[in-house]
Amino acid sequence: MHFTRPLYQPQLWQKTLPSLKSTHLKSIAQAAGIKFAGPKASVLERIQGELSRHEAGKKQQSENERDKGLSVLSIDMGIRNLAFAHLTVPSSSSPTSTPAKRPVVTLNAWHRIDISTNQLSTSISPGLINPSLSKLERTKEKQQKEAHTMNEIYTPDFYAQNAYTFLTTLLEKYQPTHILIERQRFRSASGAAVQEWSLRVGVFEGVLYAVLYTLARQRRLGLSSYEPAPLSGFFGSGNFVDFGPGPVVNGIEPSRVLRYWGERMVFKSFFLEGKEKKTARDGKKVKIDLVGHWLDPEHPLTDEVDKGGNLSTDLIVGEDVELNDTLHAYLTKWHKKRAKDKGKEIGKLDDLADCLLQGMTWLEWQVMRDRILKEGVDFLFEDRS
Repeated sequence: MHFTRPLYQPQLWQKTLPSLKSTHLKSIAQAAGIKFAGPKASVLERIQGELSRHEAGKKQQSENERDKGLSVLSIDMGIRNLAFAHLTVPSSSSPTSTPAKRPVVTLNAWHRIDISTNQLSTSISPGLINPSLSKLERTKEKQQKEAHTMNEIYTPDFYAQNAYTFLTTLLEKYQPTHILIERQRFRSASGAAVQEWSLRVGVFEGVLYAVLYTLARQRRLGLSSYEPAPLSGFFGSGNFVDFGPGPVVNGIEPSRVLRYWGERMVFKSFFLEGKEKKTARDGKKVKIDLVGHWLDPEHPLTDEVDKGGNLSTDLIVGEDVELNDTLHAYLTKWHKKRAKDKGKEIGKLDDLADCLLQGMTWLEWQVMRDRILKEGVDFLFEDRS
């Protein structure tokens, strides 16, 4: 990451890991955002691989004179309720990032958009998606009319056109070094079959990856239409393929994000087998409260969010007017909802919460990996004692 330039001592973690028990390895993996399922040998190999890549990436960044820091685009998947947040972290060479200070993360953009109604066109030159579109509220009459044309809307060309325009717009606007995409799973809602909307979002997720892969190949062949970010690689589903300059793409499993905070705040009952029906809504509430607490730290802690929900970084909000309008609307609804008093309606809070939570959690994982490389793994178990 871009926080500090510590003198790493590889022996602290490389020599210690093989001697640890399986439970300890899984705790390390969970704390660093690494998949921890499987036998000990698989988990160990996964941790060693991820930490080695992290260390190599930091070395590459420290040697790159053009390194401007992290630019993270976090996407919460959807079609009618797609949300994204843009976060930046200063370079390690920046005066604002020193070992004596906590890392500073700036929230620059935070939007929810409806892909199905925006109908972004490839004939339009890429520019910032009109932020006001995220505030359009469809009437019941319009929703009913749309229901009759859904099958006509969700065609292959719809996915291709909107995925390409959406991504090229954001790539040019934010020049991300990392793109985080929420991983999808098929949902049946206790029914006999998978819900159609779940399949549609899953298809759209796949098309986003296809577009990103194609753009990366074009950059490698010198066919780029914009100046690429300085980092390289395509990272998804646990596989890293270095095929040219461009943003690093990570698929993020929502369950891993919630488990990370669940472990820190000790609400493990959320994850007991057979409790998914009962806790799905509770999980959303925790995520909404976490984000609300980060954006308004002076607000009293909730029953679900304790001090374990505090960040390892300092989150600040940029000066963009639309961003601050979204922030104000979110906090207004969050505060009043908790007081059982309806505020200004901005739609569901969980989509906005999810994309910001995903981005901030990924940054927390990078902080943890930095600490492991610098200090070893003992501190993880000292904190629990």
